[in-house]
Amino acid sequence: GGSGDNSNDSIAAGDSATMVRFHVTADVPFNTAEEKKLLRDLQTLPGKAEFLVHLGNVQNAYTSLCPQGSYTGARAILKHSPVPVFVLPGPHDWSNCPDPTVAFTDWANNLLQFEDTFQHNMGVDRQLGNRENFSFIRKQVLFLGLHLVNGRVDDSNAWRIRHARDVQWVEQQMSLHEANYRAVVIMGNGRPSQQLNDFFLGVLDDIKQSGKPVLYVHANSGNGVGTERYRPFPTAPNLLVVQIDKGGGSTPPVQISVGSGNNPFHIL
Repeated sequence: GGSGDNSNDSIAAGDSATMVRFHVTADVPFNTAEEKKLLRDLQTLPGKAEFLVHLGNVQNAYTSLCPQGSYTGARAILKHSPVPVFVLPGPHDWSNCPDPTVAFTDWANNLLQFEDTFQHNMGVDRQLGNRENFSFIRKQVLFLGLHLVNGRVDDSNAWRIRHARDVQWVEQQMSLHEANYRAVVIMGNGRPSQQLNDFFLGVLDDIKQSGKPVLYVHANSGNGVGTERYRPFPTAPNLLVVQIDKGGGSTPPVQISVGSGNNPFHIL
C-alpha cells in the first residue's frame, strides 16, 4: 500500500506509525482443553495486534491420525480472532499423517488463505503452485510465510522441489520489493536443520547481501527449550532466528514487534 511515502525521519523516530505488532502461535489445539485455551487467547489478544500467524500443527498426527474434524475444528476456533489470521502447514498437519495427500487436501480446504475469512487490506501475494507461501509488506516490513517442515519424508524429490520453490519465493519477493522494506520477517514451521539445509543455504547469501535485519520465526522443535533466540548462521550475522513455545502451554501467543534500527525485533 502507501508505505513508500514515509520519510526517513519517521523511521528514525521509531514512532508507532512504523512499529508493526503481530502475534505468533503453533502446535495448538491438540485437545479439548487446548481448544478452550486457544479461544480464550484469541479473545484476549492485546488491542495493538495487527494480525496473527499460526505456524502449523493444529493436531498431533500420531494421536489424532488426522481426521477431517481436526481441520474444521481449528478453523471454527481461529475464526474468532479479532485480527486476520495467517495459517502455515506443519508436519503434523500432513506429512506425519497416515495419508499425507488426503491430510494436505483437508488442511488446504480449511486453512489455506485463511486470512481471507477476515476483512483486511493487507495486499497479500501468494506463490502460484505453492499457494501456502505468502508475502505482504506492512509499514515497510516484508513478511514472508513459507511451507518449511521437518518431519516424515515419503518423497524426497517432492521436498527438494518444494525447498527450491521456497528459495525462489524469498529471492523473488526480496528483489521485487527491494526499495520498499527496512526489515524482513520470514515465518515457517521448521527449525533450521539438516533436512532444511538446501533451503537455508539457498537464501543465506540473499539475506546477507540485503544488509537489512532479517528474522526467521519457527515453531517449537521439541528440543526442551521454550522461546529461544539464536543466530545459527555465521555467514549471515543479520539473520536472527526465534523459536516460539508451544501454543497449548500456559503462555499466550508470542507477541513480536518490529521497530526501527539494526535490531528492530522485540519478542514478548
